[in-house]
Amino acid sequence: MDDETIDYEWLSGSLEDFGYGVEEDVKIINKLKQLCTEFNKTSDSMLDDVMAALLNNKKKTLNYFIVEQLEQELEKKLKKTLGTPTAKPHVSRITQIGKSPAPVKRKLDDLNALVASPAVDGDFEKRKDVGKIVSSLKGKLFQSSGKAAKISIGLVTEPVPQFYASDKPAYVINAKSERMTKMANIFKEQYPEITEWHNAAIISPESVFVYGEVVNDIWEGQPFGEGNPATLLVDDENGSLVKLDLTNIKDFCLFSGMIIAMQGVNENGETFVASKLFQLQSPALPKIQPENLVDSGNLHIMVACGPFTSNVNCSYSHLQMFLDLVKEQKPNIVILMGPFVDRRNKSLTEKDKNTVAITYETQHEAVLLMIARALEGTSTHVILQPNAQRDACLVPEFPCSPLQVPGEISRILGERLHLISDPAIISVNGIQIGMVGPDILAHLSKSTWLVQDESDSQPSMDRITRLAASLLRHFQFSYSNFSKKKMLKLVYSFEKIN
Repeated sequence: MDDETIDYEWLSGSLEDFGYGVEEDVKIINKLKQLCTEFNKTSDSMLDDVMAALLNNKKKTLNYFIVEQLEQELEKKLKKTLGTPTAKPHVSRITQIGKSPAPVKRKLDDLNALVASPAVDGDFEKRKDVGKIVSSLKGKLFQSSGKAAKISIGLVTEPVPQFYASDKPAYVINAKSERMTKMANIFKEQYPEITEWHNAAIISPESVFVYGEVVNDIWEGQPFGEGNPATLLVDDENGSLVKLDLTNIKDFCLFSGMIIAMQGVNENGETFVASKLFQLQSPALPKIQPENLVDSGNLHIMVACGPFTSNVNCSYSHLQMFLDLVKEQKPNIVILMGPFVDRRNKSLTEKDKNTVAITYETQHEAVLLMIARALEGTSTHVILQPNAQRDACLVPEFPCSPLQVPGEISRILGERLHLISDPAIISVNGIQIGMVGPDILAHLSKSTWLVQDESDSQPSMDRITRLAASLLRHFQFSYSNFSKKKMLKLVYSFEKIN
């Protein structure tokens, strides 16, 4: 937070670089400094918010009225994120849990009481075939070894910095442009017939090869489909947009953020009519180099994904049973993926006169302490990954930085504790493992434009399998979902930067 940087000269000069101005009103500067303090923003991030407010209001000059609107928008965003009124942003967000009076601030030694509630989910308790192995897969070269494996864990991807998703538009644009160029080269490698790329937004009566990123040309929340054609973001200096006509394509799967290559024509400069949509080949599994492996025994990894409670209470009996299984089987590594405090849990949002108020952070610490205490004294390494969209203690931005844990938990687990981003790729004894929350596929299943060729004799994949395959074919765990509303700032930034 550097609100001291904000003065009239700095603000005027910064806005002037982008073709904007600011009225000479000391109240504007004072209010922006206040917002920086209340919402923990840097001067650069506040400048981005100011530019977005000017763009949304279609104004060229910043006045006090727009700053007041910006304050209201920031409060709405905070209220939506934290789930509490934001008239005083410094007040901690709260949830209603527990059944006995207790102070809001607790020592870590007392936190286990918060998650050791006797309340259980009846359906969970009545489930059948507990512990039954549904499916099993063993490699042809696998040999059982009685030796305990030595563990070497490394991070392949760089840790995501906090609030990465709020980076300046210029950084986002450069990253997207670099990715489009990289994918264009991959398309060329796999399809030698692609000799030269053309701009899809330029009139081309003859058939040409083009590439770009798929975007949704309407407001958020509306899926692709007939009557809602996709739009292509072109990799040029202006960030041009062109509508897509896919009538001639009988089988395809599209989603926002997907980078595609096509062959076709643009006869009017507004719509690119595709005659062929190039399909990337699935990437081959990386070859494991024996010399990179830590070969001292079999590697045993257990994985569990949250939420670790039912949707009707905050009892972590589900998680406790899993931790008991971990202690019994003694795996080398256990991977726990969030959410650890699920923002969708009804018991966190529904008020009850018989409950007490504690913070999400307190509940979060209690869950992590429960994990640490359960595995204290074992040799199992613990990898914790947050869920960008559903962890109540996190700002719902993707990608998401690693969890912040209290020192007591780090002391208990020591070097066996590993905190990673969402998404992330790690290396375990030379074997790379990619991890990301499941919400991406859930969102894709609702917003993907999927057309299947009914005349194809090949057995069709189910929807989720096809979506997962599409993500992997494009060398990514996730995707960027840009609507027309979000694209306005992106297109503007292209014009100003270039």
